[in-house]
Amino acid sequence: MATSTKVVLGVLGGFLVLILVSCVGCSALLVGASRSKNGGHPSVYGNAAPGASAPGIRQRENGVLTVASGQTVSGVPAGYLGQAEVNVTVTGVGKWVSANMFDQPKKGQYYSIDVIIQVKQTGSSYTPGPEDFKLVAGDGTVFNAEFFTTADDALEPTEIYSGQKAKGKIFFDCPVGAQNSGKIQFEGGGKPVAYWNLPRI
Repeated sequence: MATSTKVVLGVLGGFLVLILVSCVGCSALLVGASRSKNGGHPSVYGNAAPGASAPGIRQRENGVLTVASGQTVSGVPAGYLGQAEVNVTVTGVGKWVSANMFDQPKKGQYYSIDVIIQVKQTGSSYTPGPEDFKLVAGDGTVFNAEFFTTADDALEPTEIYSGQKAKGKIFFDCPVGAQNSGKIQFEGGGKPVAYWNLPRI
């Protein structure tokens, strides 16, 4: 009886080992697949562009991808109805001083960002403009973009089609320091679809 019991326990032990090995193998395959689809980074990075570095990318905030300034968010909806799919890059963040005496800040400072927007989806078009961007201060206060006609490098509303891109500056009139711990918000289809964290300056 003792010998039979040992044989049964040995067989059961062998089955348990096989099950554990199989589970480990499946987990490895799933992790590998996730990394290969996202440029070597886990799928938590969502639609961040393949060229973006992992340390600057954060998990989604209320379902919206948040990245560091200077990085590209790929494949987000744009336009009033979210009809276009675009890649958006926010760079060149900093304070801006107007040389025009009639274009002076009323709230403390002008803060500017450089943006590059490219239409990705075939057959769609989109007209980017300052109204698509907002500055969200660290305390949650939202500032709309200003419409400048005297700035030569301001983003101009120009219709662009698949493969085409537009670039220029966006300006915000906000209190000094409002950008610290703040972020830039890009909207598509009437709601936020991407955020860029702003550096302290």
